[in-house]
Amino acid sequence: MPLSSGEHKTLTLEKLRASKKKLLTVFLDGKVPEDDYTPANADFSRQIADLERQLVELSNINASTESFVAFAELHLANLHDLWLGADDDQRRRVQTILFRDGLEYVPKTKSLNYAKSTFFNVLEKINQENLWLASPTGFEPVLSP
Repeated sequence: MPLSSGEHKTLTLEKLRASKKKLLTVFLDGKVPEDDYTPANADFSRQIADLERQLVELSNINASTESFVAFAELHLANLHDLWLGADDDQRRRVQTILFRDGLEYVPKTKSLNYAKSTFFNVLEKINQENLWLASPTGFEPVLSP
């Protein structure tokens, strides 16, 4: 399995820290002159600081994404109550997300939005993937796949 961006950055950070430590060791042993050690040490320090900053940003993005998904799952489970508690601006945003092409009223059938929403199209695809799953045994009636 390939490494994620965060895992790759963490490994690179560990390698840089190890290299910086080796550089210090050879410098202290007198094998590297100070005029070579100083710029190399500064370069390692800069690279390490940059990777640490990137890892913090990646961690913040992951935390924000997880929070959003948890929020969405909570509210999608009870979309009706979310709608009832929303103000006009929030309802417009929900409509825009759920019905990207807008809502249509058909006077002849007195129905609203006979076209499926983007959201429900996604749900339909998910349901199609699970269509052939069998019911667990022990639950009655057992449905055929």
